[in-house]
Amino acid sequence: MSDLVYDAFISYRRSDGGRTARWIRRQLEAFRPPPALRDQLPQRLRVYLDVAYERGTIDFFEHTIRPALLASRFLIIVATPDAVLRASGQQDWMAREIDEFSRGPNGDNLLVVRGAGPFDAALPGNILTRFPHIEVIDLRDVGRFWFLNPLRVSRISGEMLKLVAPIIDVPSRDMPVLRREQERIQQGRMGAATGAALAVFVTISTLTVYALVSRGRATTALESSLAVAGSIVLKLGGSRDPTAFSEASLKNLVNDVCDLFDGLRGKASTDGRTRPLLICYIRRANDHEALNEPDLARELLQKAIAEAVSIHARSRTADDGRSVVMALNELADFHGRRGDMKSLAKSLNESEPMISALQEDYPDQSFFPEARARRLRALAGLDEMRDRPSEQLSLLDKAAALADEAAQKQFEKKQAPMFALKGELLISAAEIASRVANVDAALVRLKSGVSALDAAIQADKARSSKAAIDAVAALAMATMLESNRGNTEAAAKAQADGRQRLKAIGVLQGISQSERARLQRIRAALDESRPEKIPGKAFDQ
Repeated sequence: MSDLVYDAFISYRRSDGGRTARWIRRQLEAFRPPPALRDQLPQRLRVYLDVAYERGTIDFFEHTIRPALLASRFLIIVATPDAVLRASGQQDWMAREIDEFSRGPNGDNLLVVRGAGPFDAALPGNILTRFPHIEVIDLRDVGRFWFLNPLRVSRISGEMLKLVAPIIDVPSRDMPVLRREQERIQQGRMGAATGAALAVFVTISTLTVYALVSRGRATTALESSLAVAGSIVLKLGGSRDPTAFSEASLKNLVNDVCDLFDGLRGKASTDGRTRPLLICYIRRANDHEALNEPDLARELLQKAIAEAVSIHARSRTADDGRSVVMALNELADFHGRRGDMKSLAKSLNESEPMISALQEDYPDQSFFPEARARRLRALAGLDEMRDRPSEQLSLLDKAAALADEAAQKQFEKKQAPMFALKGELLISAAEIASRVANVDAALVRLKSGVSALDAAIQADKARSSKAAIDAVAALAMATMLESNRGNTEAAAKAQADGRQRLKAIGVLQGISQSERARLQRIRAALDESRPEKIPGKAFDQ
């Protein structure tokens, strides 16, 4: 951490961004690192939020706002409709704050939060012109009691981690610890009896409002709301310990809320958001799968896909497009769990044109090329592909190109996973090429793979050990391939590079036992360069 005065400065438009800005400040100032990371991370975050004046002036900006901006490590921009629209002749203070910060010493440390309006609406201050691949964090659903809604908790918690992680500069290896702590906090909140009671009242109130929209439907909607609310009260009231809700109780609660959600959808005149709908379909499909009713589970997941596609066709938003991919992934995971590789291959093949079309519709989004890359890798790894190495190579090369495209659309600090994925895909392709005796093709892919892994290491401040080890594995394979064909000079060069990298890996922290075992196999492979040696288990992931 630096000695700057503030960790973050929040820029927002008072007319429609004040509530979200204040919520963000409360969450950041209340954040405490988990016990396992307290020695490495700051104990408290210092956040600047200007609430001192109602109307901006040049003097106030120069003497108060500008010094605070330049004394902050990150600028958090709350994007709302009014943040973009500014009446003619009025000073755009948000745009000026963005300009001033961008020219400062931490000018690349911008974090954008969507606080209101469509997710893919315009951003203030011409941000997309300067940072075309910037990631937008979606906090439109926040509110005082957001943690009481089980449909929002997981999504908002994940979005908040995207905001907190860069500010506290948490190493990627420690992100699982941070996620577990966030999940623990939310489970505790969900377990509070007062929160549960409030959730019931909020649910009843919402249903009543919707019901009153149409006099003819009011009676049916109110009866449904009362029945479901009564069921929730009975489930929660049956526990003497208000914080001790079992997994089964929470599961039943979510199912009841999903029933309630379905009732509202049937009576409302708009589609609503796709993500809650998917959660309900997936929850019910998982229940049927657990009861050994795979046909019913499959049918629900197929309905989830159809609903997501239908809603996206009407909304044409990137958020609903991502929901389509999520539904497709759930069905693919279902086939994988069932061991139905034929259906899995069919699902992956048939959905590829659909996700490709979504990628064309939203060319600035990294989500879609990444999703395609991961699904193509899964398809290439199926047993039925082992006898078709040329098709495997084509799939892996295409997946690597997509991973690179996703990396180019990411924030610099978030490029590491995509470059690492590209490296892994190219190394897998090299192994296949070497298996069919296409040594030149294998070596070309190994070289590109090492370059991609080096890019991942450079983009990752934590210097992830996996990417570094994968790079050495690729060099070990190159050493043996060059040795096998008698190119001793190239083999020696690859071997020397691999040994030098091994020394650097030795000083990395947090290397697991399995990674150490893999390093031993790679070291042995580097030391051996006999012509009969064939690349194999030394490179297992």
